[in-house]
Amino acid sequence: MVLALTIVGGESAYEVIDRRAMWKWLSALKQPDGGFQMSLGGEVDVRGAYCAAVIITLLNLPLDLSPDSPAWTSDKPNLFTGLADYVGRCQTFEGGISGKPDAEAHGAYAFCALACLAILDAPYRIFPSMQGSSGPVPDLNSNSGLEPIYQGLYDREGVIRYILSCGQDHSARGGMRDKPGPSSDAYHTCYVLSGLSSAQYNARLAASDDATMTTSTHWDVSPLVNDIQVFDEDDRINPIDPVYAVPQSRREDIMAFFTAKQGF
Repeated sequence: MVLALTIVGGESAYEVIDRRAMWKWLSALKQPDGGFQMSLGGEVDVRGAYCAAVIITLLNLPLDLSPDSPAWTSDKPNLFTGLADYVGRCQTFEGGISGKPDAEAHGAYAFCALACLAILDAPYRIFPSMQGSSGPVPDLNSNSGLEPIYQGLYDREGVIRYILSCGQDHSARGGMRDKPGPSSDAYHTCYVLSGLSSAQYNARLAASDDATMTTSTHWDVSPLVNDIQVFDEDDRINPIDPVYAVPQSRREDIMAFFTAKQGF
C-alpha cells in the first residue's frame, strides 16, 4: 500500500497513511532476534525485514520501539537493532541468501536482503566483507560503483527476451506473469516490469561514502543501448529506483514530504 501511494504521489495520497498506527504495528512485528514478522503471528523472514525498512524510511518513522514490542528490553533497542545481523545470518553455504537462517537460498529473498542492507546503510559499509573479502554478505558493490559488477550478474538480453516472449499475459486481462501458463496478477506485474526496467537501464550509485538511503543517496540512470537491441524503443519502460522498486523521483518526493514532519 505504501509503495502504491508513493507512485500515486502528492500530499493527499501521503496523508492517507496513519504513521502512528504504522509505527505501533511495526513495533509489534519486531522480534528479539532482529527480524520482523510478515504479519502478527506470521512468518519471520527477510521479506519482513525489507518491507519494514522500506516503510520506516519512506515515512520517516521514529526508530524507538513501543514498550509493547516483543523486542523491547531495558536496553531500549530500536526498530533497526539487530536487523543487519539477522540478514547476515540468512546467507547460505551456496553463497545465496535465504528467507530465514538455515533455509535454502532464493533469488527473490536475496533481493530483499541486499535491498534491506542498502537501506540500513551504504551497501559497502554495512559489513566489512562488502569491500570484497569473504564474509556473510556477497560483494555487490565497490568504491568504483555498482555497474561493472552488476553487468555480469545476468544476461540482460536473455531476461528481456524471456519477459517479452513469456512474461506477458496475452489474454484480454493483460498484465504480467512469472512463466507461461499461470494467469497474470498485480504482484508479478510489478516485479516483472521492475526486472525489465533494470535490464533496459544502467544504474550507478552516485553518493558519498557517508550517504545512506535516508540522506543523499541518488542513482544516476541512463538507457542501456547496445549494438544488438532485442526490443523496440517503444517498449522501453521508465527507470525505477533499484532498491525501492518505484520511480526514483517518487521515492525522493515522499521522503522529502515526511522528512519535513516532526513526530506524529
